Amino acid sequence: MDNILNLPPAQRESVGVSNRLSNRIKSLHKNNDCPSCWLQRAHCICKQTPPIDHLIPHNINRLFMVMHHKEIGLVVDTAKLLLNATPTKARLIVSGIDEEYQESARELRDAIEQKERRCIVLFPTDDARTFEELCRESNVSTSNNKMDGTGELMEKEMFDVIIMDGTWSQARKIHSRYIPLENDGGPPRVCLSQESLDILGGVSIDANLSEGHNVNGIEKGGSGRQLRRHPIKWKEVSTLEATRLLFRDMMAMTGDNLSNQDGKQCHDILAEYQIISDTAAVKQLGPPREKQKLN
Repeated sequence: MDNILNLPPAQRESVGVSNRLSNRIKSLHKNNDCPSCWLQRAHCICKQTPPIDHLIPHNINRLFMVMHHKEIGLVVDTAKLLLNATPTKARLIVSGIDEEYQESARELRDAIEQKERRCIVLFPTDDARTFEELCRESNVSTSNNKMDGTGELMEKEMFDVIIMDGTWSQARKIHSRYIPLENDGGPPRVCLSQESLDILGGVSIDANLSEGHNVNGIEKGGSGRQLRRHPIKWKEVSTLEATRLLFRDMMAMTGDNLSNQDGKQCHDILAEYQIISDTAAVKQLGPPREKQKLN
């Protein structure tokens, strides 16, 4: 390749991110780690976290995940579970790689610009509304959809949902870069309902994760939170946790009662998936390392 400095800035970034991403993927293959859950084969959780596309709210058309490239291959990342759990709906966009090289990035742009379906962004801006508020604003509710003679819904409005994955700082930059402001014609921002906020991170956790201590710089425990700690507690909430609760809000609004044979809905199952992933990550990372004391 010619000197990268001779390329336009956007292409330089794409090449740089692609090279770093390629090294991460090569490392996964070299270590024979699972390419789906990014864990060592001995700790692979894919069989424990199968796809649940059939349980995702019917009014979700596509789930766009804009992920920072440093999250790819990361053992403690849990947003990857959304990609594996919703393979027919999920679209991964790696931040920093131009849409010329990512079909999913072109899909994202088209989703933002088209008007046939509604597009919503899960991000806590000052003007974000709950899903129920957005629906009521535009008179979209189960009572306003067309119904057949039996009272069943004949059609529901479909939504493309955009989420971001990375550290809080990375997510803010991704949001600013990829999503136009609503005042500039961009999609509305959605936040969680108060009921979901009340249960945020409140699912039961396994006893072996309940004792907090550092594991190679990562603290165990914290249901619904990333294993990576942050001094501001709400910034520890994982992308998976926030997204599953948005699914809960959407199902509550539309009246979807999709559940598996055990009566569990998608948001319940995804909470279990996070626990499974966190447990496996802690096992792989091993016990905390003690610092050597200097004499």
